[in-house]
Amino acid sequence: MTFTAPSADVVLQDPTVSRFHCELKIETQEVVVQDLSSRNGTLVDGLSVIAARLTRDAVLTLGNTELMFELGSAKVSVELSEKHRFGSLVGRSKAMRAAVCAR
Repeated sequence: MTFTAPSADVVLQDPTVSRFHCELKIETQEVVVQDLSSRNGTLVDGLSVIAARLTRDAVLTLGNTELMFELGSAKVSVELSEKHRFGSLVGRSKAMRAAVCAR
């Protein structure tokens, strides 16, 4: 997840946010935010971080923008991709189509 580049998952209209500001990763049972060498840094609950585990209701500050992080408990279902290519990999099986969705 990044913030002002059009290809980002979340796009913010904030000139103080870098094109690829930070990334959120789901790791096992937690979510980790990692700063991507942004101009103005990434803050979690007011503390500047390079990487940090996010807790429920954490406040992310990116440039002049504040975002509230909320971790939901609902499971999300993602439909299998109809594509049969992922880079140089080719396959039509359910496992391959699931890998394309996870991208």
